[in-house]
Amino acid sequence: MTRGWRLAAMAAAIAATGLVSSLAQAKEFYVEDSSPAAQKCYVKAFVPAKVHVNTEGQLVRPQKQQWVVTTVGTVEKWTLVTQPAVYVETREVVEAAHYTLRPVDCAAYTAPPKPTPSCYKTGGDRIICAPY
Repeated sequence: MTRGWRLAAMAAAIAATGLVSSLAQAKEFYVEDSSPAAQKCYVKAFVPAKVHVNTEGQLVRPQKQQWVVTTVGTVEKWTLVTQPAVYVETREVVEAAHYTLRPVDCAAYTAPPKPTPSCYKTGGDRIICAPY
């Protein structure tokens, strides 16, 4: 089995083991539960696409030079003007956008404890619990 397939199989196994979401952190992280003694946690991180941009992609008009004549009274002034080339920008996707799992400390991403409801008994068998 190649390394790429091993990583893909591990990522699929981690994703299948469970997703724990922390309300305080508002991030997704994964826990590998195959061995509780050696528990590993991962944070899901987005990696944007890598795009190669070529500003001199397709030539529309080549560079050209031309003489411009300006006349002031009886004096002519000749100036050589250079007009730069015009290109259409091209883009090539080198690596597609994807998610990656980054290892993190599991203690930092444990879910916060649920608040205990405040319940009390009234006369008889009636129990009243206040919403949390």
